Amino acid sequence: MSLEGMGKKVSRRMTQMKANGKRGSTRQRALRFFRPAGDADGRRKVNRQRPEGGGKGPRFRYAWTCPWTKEEDALLGKCDDRELVEKLNRTAITIKARRHQLGIPALNGKPQPLKLDVEILLATKSDREIRALLGWSGRKIEQRRRTLVRRQEAKGRPWSIEEDRLLGTKPDRALAKMLGRRVAAVKRRRQLKRVSIIRQKWTVEDEKRLGTRPDAEIAVLLGRKTWQVTWRRRLRGIPNYYVVRPWAKHELALIGLKPDEEVARLTGHTLGAVVRKRHILGKPKPDRVKYDWTAEEDKLLGTMPDKEVAKRVERSVRAVLKRRRRLGIGNHFPQRRRWTAEQEALLGTMTDKSLAERLGFPKSAVVYRRMSLKIPSTRPCKSWTPSEIRLLGTMPDEELARRLNISVSRVRKARYRSPSRK
Repeated sequence: MSLEGMGKKVSRRMTQMKANGKRGSTRQRALRFFRPAGDADGRRKVNRQRPEGGGKGPRFRYAWTCPWTKEEDALLGKCDDRELVEKLNRTAITIKARRHQLGIPALNGKPQPLKLDVEILLATKSDREIRALLGWSGRKIEQRRRTLVRRQEAKGRPWSIEEDRLLGTKPDRALAKMLGRRVAAVKRRRQLKRVSIIRQKWTVEDEKRLGTRPDAEIAVLLGRKTWQVTWRRRLRGIPNYYVVRPWAKHELALIGLKPDEEVARLTGHTLGAVVRKRHILGKPKPDRVKYDWTAEEDKLLGTMPDKEVAKRVERSVRAVLKRRRRLGIGNHFPQRRRWTAEQEALLGTMTDKSLAERLGFPKSAVVYRRMSLKIPSTRPCKSWTPSEIRLLGTMPDEELARRLNISVSRVRKARYRSPSRK
């Protein structure tokens, strides 16, 4: 067939498919049209053979349609899984899952440890030995140990009839402590038996006790939690019972004469109780802070540093600073000294340490000012000799710095930049 005839045939075929409503990409249409001879249904040929007997049944035999027989189970582990795929006409995943289910190791694989061996190892070996033998992580070993303990508890201590009768009569935590079991085990057993917790009901006699004593004491008398007593008292609108200590005459005499903190420490009352009692008696606070500035105090502002003014007027430095700024008085004794033109001219003419001692500045202030003005340092850079470079890395940096009389940071930088490191 010529190319022109083939093109007409393809266009005619695509027109028929469009008229019939068939969908598909251009590649699928081409595959449908140019399917090889002998493949009448248009499907891609597979090298795997159909099961014996032919037909349109499934390609492989699955467990839900073809259960495993004893003869098939006997072949597991004796032949390679790939050979069994062809012999049994089952998938490799199905064969592997069946082997794991029966605990049969592969033909050329490592034998799988039995559950009994794992339990013995967990009971006799340490975590490090188990990690070396089985290759497990520490978290997995801990989880298996907890699972083993739970199983041993369940197997070793069966629930008796008396223990089942106690379920729900007390909270799970109290019952677990009473029976010597875990709280989760008690809760699981109670849910399995469909037993709900029997909550202790409030009687009329119990509610009459609310508010007559502190909640903690009533909770001990009734065998309940303190928060339960408090919740019930608030629900009924009963006021709380406060233990109020009466004030003695000698204690009342101290109020207003000494600070509230000292009165609370001497009398044993709380600080809040002392403050409330002083307000009731109408006495002023003895150690109150001054608020009004006198004319003599205002005259001291600006004549000396704020710290000295604060000592003289018995106020805080912050209060002195705020008062001076409010009156518009400048600070003639600043803590931070300003740089003059003559001082800045000296930067770079000598070492920073010498200039700091001469001007009375900290060394860090001199370095910061010199670097901000972009003035280079006069300290000569050390030139490393070949013999000194060979010493880098042969001894600790501190010892080499001590031997060469330089800083440790310069030794470390030189070691990082040395050619041997690269």
